[in-house]
Amino acid sequence: TGGYLFVAGLLGANNAGATNISNCYNVGNTTNPNASIGGICWVQSGSINVVNSYYLNTCGGNNTYGGQPMSADAMKSEEFVRILNGDSETWIRDTYNVNEGYPIFSGVFYMNVSTTNATDITQTHATLNGATYSTTNHISSGFEYKKASDSHYQTVNVSANGNISTTLSGLQPNTQYQYRTFCTPNDCGTYYGEIKTFTTMPVSITTNFATDVTANSAVLHGYMDIGDATLVGRGFEYRIVGTQSYTTINVLGSGNDFSEQLSGLQVNTTYEYRAFMNIAE
Repeated sequence: TGGYLFVAGLLGANNAGATNISNCYNVGNTTNPNASIGGICWVQSGSINVVNSYYLNTCGGNNTYGGQPMSADAMKSEEFVRILNGDSETWIRDTYNVNEGYPIFSGVFYMNVSTTNATDITQTHATLNGATYSTTNHISSGFEYKKASDSHYQTVNVSANGNISTTLSGLQPNTQYQYRTFCTPNDCGTYYGEIKTFTTMPVSITTNFATDVTANSAVLHGYMDIGDATLVGRGFEYRIVGTQSYTTINVLGSGNDFSEQLSGLQVNTTYEYRAFMNIAE
C-alpha cells in the first residue's frame, strides 16, 4: 500500500494507525525482485495487533510484523482450518481445489472449471477429462465437443462435483475435434474450462503387388488398417491402362489382408488396379 512496490503481506505498509489482524493467513508475495518484506505487514507508523495469523514460509518474511510462518502442506490441512476458526465457522477446507487447496470462506460461492487432455484416443473413440468444482449444487455439468471445422458444439452431461470424464464414440477417423468442460451452478450462469483439441487415429489402405499373373488371370492383394472403425465394404478397382472406366470387385471377409483373383483378362495387356475400402461415418 502507499506505493511501496517492495512491500507485500496482508496489510502492506501500515499507515492507518491502530489496526487489528486476526484469524487469517497470507500466501502471496510481492513480485519485486528486490523485495524483502512480506508475511503479514510492515509497520511504518501507527500500531498493530496481530493474533492467530500466518504466512507461507516461502514468502518474504523479513521485517514482517506479527504472524507465524507455515508450510503450504500445513496450511492446506484440516487442522489449520480448525486453528483459524477457533470458536467460529468462518473458514472451511478447500475440498474441491477452488483456491489451490488453501482455506476458503464458508458461505461464499467459489467455482473452478478445468479441461484436461483427452485420453484413450482411437479411430472412433476418445475419453474427455476435466474437473468441475463449486461450493454450490450444479444444475448441469459435463463437456461440449465438436469437429474443429464445425460451428456448434454437442453436449454430453456428466453429473459430478470433482473430476469428470466421458468416452465419446462414433467419431470420424483422422479428424480434429475441440472440447471444453462446462458447469452451470444454481442461478450463477455457465462457466467453461479451456478449449482443448485432439485428433482421432487415421485409417489406411495399401495396394500390394499382384501375384500369380498368367496370360489371362492375376491375383490382386491389398492391406487395410481401420482400428476400431466399422468396415462397410472393400475390394479392388481395375482397368486396362489408357481406358477411363474401372471395373469394381467387392471382397468379403475379415482381417487386414485381402485378395481377389481376376480371370478372363486379355492376353499381353497391361492393367492397372487399386484397393479401396469404405468405413461407416
